[in-house]
Amino acid sequence: MPTQTYLRYGVIGLLFIIPFVGFILSPNLFFPYITGKNLFFRLIVEIAAVLYALLAIGEPRYRPKLSTITIAFLSFITVIFAADVFGVYPFKSFWSNFERMEGFFTHLHLFAYFVMLSAVFIEEKLWIRFFQTSLGASVIMAFISFDLTKSQGGRVFANLGNSTYLGIYMLFHVFFAALLITRLIQRKGDLAAKWLIGLVYAGVIVLNLYVLYKTGTRSAFLGLLFGAFIASVAFAFWEKHKGIRTLGVTALIAVVLSMGALASFKDSDYVKNQPLLSRFAKLATFDSEGIQQLVATEGKGRLGIWGIAIQGFKERPILGWGQENFNYVFDKYYDPKIYDQEQWFDRAHNVFLDWLIAGGLLGLIAYLALFGVALIMIWKKRHHHESWGLLFSDKVLLTALLVAYFIHNLFVFDSITSYILFFGVLAFIDASHKKIESKYVKIEETANIMFLRVVSVGLGIVSLYYFTIAPYISASSLIQGLTFQSYAKQGAGERALKESLKSYEKALSYDGVVGIGEVREQFLLAAPQMIGAPEVSDEFKIAYYNRLMLEIEKIKNNIPPDARTNLLIGSFYAQIGQIDMATSSYEKALEVSPRKQTILMQLGSLYLDIKQYDKALTYLKKSYESAPSYNEARFLYAVGLIYANKLGEADQVLLPLKGTKYMGDLRLLRAYYTIKLQDRLQKAIMYKLEYAEELVNNGDKEAAIQQINEVIKIAPNFEAEGQKRIDAINRM
Repeated sequence: MPTQTYLRYGVIGLLFIIPFVGFILSPNLFFPYITGKNLFFRLIVEIAAVLYALLAIGEPRYRPKLSTITIAFLSFITVIFAADVFGVYPFKSFWSNFERMEGFFTHLHLFAYFVMLSAVFIEEKLWIRFFQTSLGASVIMAFISFDLTKSQGGRVFANLGNSTYLGIYMLFHVFFAALLITRLIQRKGDLAAKWLIGLVYAGVIVLNLYVLYKTGTRSAFLGLLFGAFIASVAFAFWEKHKGIRTLGVTALIAVVLSMGALASFKDSDYVKNQPLLSRFAKLATFDSEGIQQLVATEGKGRLGIWGIAIQGFKERPILGWGQENFNYVFDKYYDPKIYDQEQWFDRAHNVFLDWLIAGGLLGLIAYLALFGVALIMIWKKRHHHESWGLLFSDKVLLTALLVAYFIHNLFVFDSITSYILFFGVLAFIDASHKKIESKYVKIEETANIMFLRVVSVGLGIVSLYYFTIAPYISASSLIQGLTFQSYAKQGAGERALKESLKSYEKALSYDGVVGIGEVREQFLLAAPQMIGAPEVSDEFKIAYYNRLMLEIEKIKNNIPPDARTNLLIGSFYAQIGQIDMATSSYEKALEVSPRKQTILMQLGSLYLDIKQYDKALTYLKKSYESAPSYNEARFLYAVGLIYANKLGEADQVLLPLKGTKYMGDLRLLRAYYTIKLQDRLQKAIMYKLEYAEELVNNGDKEAAIQQINEVIKIAPNFEAEGQKRIDAINRM
């Protein structure tokens, strides 16, 4: 068998592994649901790319061709490259981090994946096998989702780690199965065999729809509704094949009846008592509450994040801020009204706004062009010199799938699994328009061929190290550092912490690849344990401190200031008593994000600790007034007023918090104790004890005992009574 045949089979075999990327789960890596999948994808693509390069050098028919979709993809890559180079923080734009594992280099791998698929999968039957393989993977993933340990809040996520990722994964495979069914119907062959295979595909659709439902992903569900409606209408009215037309009419009736049933029973007790069904019913009937919930993140409005993104776009409208730099937009244009959402957003929760930020208007246009060009190619008339083309049913289902995916992306962001599926679909569309004969670049000289082969292998080895091996070592070393820290907490002592430091230093040594920011962050967060543990020697503390100072210096010199990092650095300095350095870091964070309540409260609390009450009130008041409904900011401002002996104002600010846990909060007790307000202190203590009793009644003895111990710390004369209460709780 010729070498070219072996190379071709090697590329095909490796590409057939890609549908199983979603199964990779790496507990030994930082962000186990994300990092391992991306590194495995890179590994397969890099090895396949070397084999493909060797194949294409020797066999012209497998060389890439500048098709319309390929040009669109190249344009997208080029625009994003320029945006990343001229962005706020190019290093992160190219490398990303362990949590997302995106960035320019990931898109470069995706482009290589697309090129290989469209260039090597030139036979129609190969694509059918590829879709069948992906469909088989989705069945396994569906069964994994039945493992209740891989769910949260009643929503399943299987091995993808996020219910939203699983939802869009299942949506793609519903359409893949539908495409295979419609092709099966139109294929000649034994009727019984066709029925049997068709029933298998139908079963896969039902299974994937069930899992999609169990994910509770409303954006994917909304996309499915629109996609299914488009496909069923097209089949019912324009499909010539009788069997598919009947299928379309049936599907259309099913969609309409399902919508009607949800509309009729959405207010019934049964639907209301089924959280997932209720959220879908409100959405399917376009209920105002359902739409409001859709534009929500963890139950809070996405609109605030979208507004921040729009502000960022206005500042850098042409090429944007570069990939992975949304945090700088979030810092600068933070809206205090979204205080009750997660503290630090790195995505706009809208793919199109994300690309608007990452690549500006040019980046968004280039991304949208992928959809536009794909739709044009789907419906483009096939020429006689093309090897094979799309059936009408293929065109309808691919269009419906792209519409469904587009709608889903209005409310979420992508992951490696959805990227793989999307660019796989683009490659399928591209391959369907490949010409049998075409002009190729001729490589006649043996020396040139050998040179290109050596270069291909060399580039493959280099990319394998920097894009896969080095990040793997860094991510695994970081996990080892965290693991040894955990051992130290369990009593392993300084020996475990020394091993932890070694692991951290190993991870930190890979400071030119993905994830270095997270390594430094975890190293910084380890400070209280590394320095504060009583069993740790001064020698070890000095070694850790010196290395940490080196990394902080690198952060200051090499990374554009961001609020979160400076807040963490300030917190570290505050913990070790370097107040000047702490205030400097907090103030730098505030310069970057002047309206962020977390920073204002941290800085205000620091000034309370050093008894500079006027300065403290300046920041705490600003935090409170930016969003008076934010109870934590209100409470801290009231505490600041108490320390400043402005009791009348403090009482007014605390009034809305009467009857809440804040009235027995340790910080309030400490304030009353400090300025010797015994009557108020006693009332706060009584409230705290009542709260402890409530915890006992709810079965949380440990938390109740903690509440009592906090009282003892503040009021030593309560120790005897407090110990009696603790003993009584322990005897229960």
